[in-house]
Amino acid sequence: MMKTFWIAMSVCCVAVFATAGEDPSLPPYKWPDYPKYSLRTEHQPIKGWKIETLYKGSREVFLRESGRDRKANGVKSKDNPTAKGLDEHLYLLHFDYADYRRQGGPPIAELEVDPQRPVFLGWDFNDFSTRFHRWTGERGLSRKYVNPAEFSSERSVPLDVPHFHVNPNCRHADWQRFLLPVVTAEGGGDFMIVNAFDKAGMTVGFIQMAAHTPDDMISLMRHLIQDEELKKDPYANPERWFPELGITEDGKLGYKLSSGEIVSLEECTEHRNSNEGFRRSPSWAYFREDFVRFCNPSVTEMNQAELHFAARWLMWSMSPAMREAQVQPSKDNVIKSLMKLEGVPRRVSAADAAIAAVVLHWNDGAAYRKRVAGMLRHNTPIKSFFSLESRKGDPKAEAVYGKLLCKEPDWWQIGNQSERQLINRRIEAVRLLFERDPDLLSRLRAMTFDFETGELSGKLAFAE
Repeated sequence: MMKTFWIAMSVCCVAVFATAGEDPSLPPYKWPDYPKYSLRTEHQPIKGWKIETLYKGSREVFLRESGRDRKANGVKSKDNPTAKGLDEHLYLLHFDYADYRRQGGPPIAELEVDPQRPVFLGWDFNDFSTRFHRWTGERGLSRKYVNPAEFSSERSVPLDVPHFHVNPNCRHADWQRFLLPVVTAEGGGDFMIVNAFDKAGMTVGFIQMAAHTPDDMISLMRHLIQDEELKKDPYANPERWFPELGITEDGKLGYKLSSGEIVSLEECTEHRNSNEGFRRSPSWAYFREDFVRFCNPSVTEMNQAELHFAARWLMWSMSPAMREAQVQPSKDNVIKSLMKLEGVPRRVSAADAAIAAVVLHWNDGAAYRKRVAGMLRHNTPIKSFFSLESRKGDPKAEAVYGKLLCKEPDWWQIGNQSERQLINRRIEAVRLLFERDPDLLSRLRAMTFDFETGELSGKLAFAE
């Protein structure tokens, strides 16, 4: 599973898929024109709720720097939507700030001064990096690849909230330390990252949970929808933000029909995204099309449903209680991925397990589980992990269009430029994290992670 405004989407959240060919005996699978279960775009969680679209044409100056940065990162001008003059749009959210405050929304400093200012929602992102990605043609909302400050002349508010961090006084501080490397690799712990421009459909949250698999965003939303403490909070109540969603009798995330029946959004459609379209194969029976299309009906064009989903998620995330409620299911997701590994010691240093989680949260497919298991069997897994990164000045570094790509020792075969670039990026993020905070690495090395129980232990670990 791939766990890619950087709105990668660890992108860093974006999904990377295998490239086996389509079965020629089956006709191409085409999504229906309309999703089976639709997000109601007329719903207003706050009075005055409205999304404004601004055309990029008159705002070329604000995008020029982004285009230059992208080209500096190795993307040829002909692959760059800004250089090609692609129709790009900015999206702003308007709402009644007085009503927002009456409902219990936390203060937003800029709106306390000028309550008429809109919120910066995102921009229309096209997956332009065709030389590094197998998929092409996706287009959707992003809040990660662009710094909202670039659009400050639009008077929009960027929605800055505290990033995920370690609270040393928290009883779960060691679990926070354990999650920090993967969180950093996925987007720096920014709760306000949203990506809707690739075939995962929608990716959200401080650890970037994707909509297309059964144990990522689906499990996160299931947890949030059932959270009793959130239900008691007038502002953070899930019913305010996603009244379409509920829990079925057998405990699955579901959609509320007009009849009152709740139908599951967790069923596999036996189709999955691929470069050629949808592949019908039981071996890839993990794609949750109904939930993906509830979040984002089309991954090839912008649509109102994805804009309203993103807007609801972002404004819901303004609640500190809602942000806190994301941590436990995110932790469970990381542990579950680690416990899929085979052929590894039962207990390893928590530091080693944490860097394994960095890879697995991005892609926990069978091939990557095998590579990660091989890394953990090395005498020095962390050193092996960092050895994969190609850095400037390394005579053995391989570069494509100015991008340094990670090396491939015999025990770590990737063979795809996109994947090599993405893992290189994550390794660099973790290396910089440990360089900035050597105490974090020391504390993680003082603990152990148990692959059978999924628990941390050691003198620094809290016994839950």
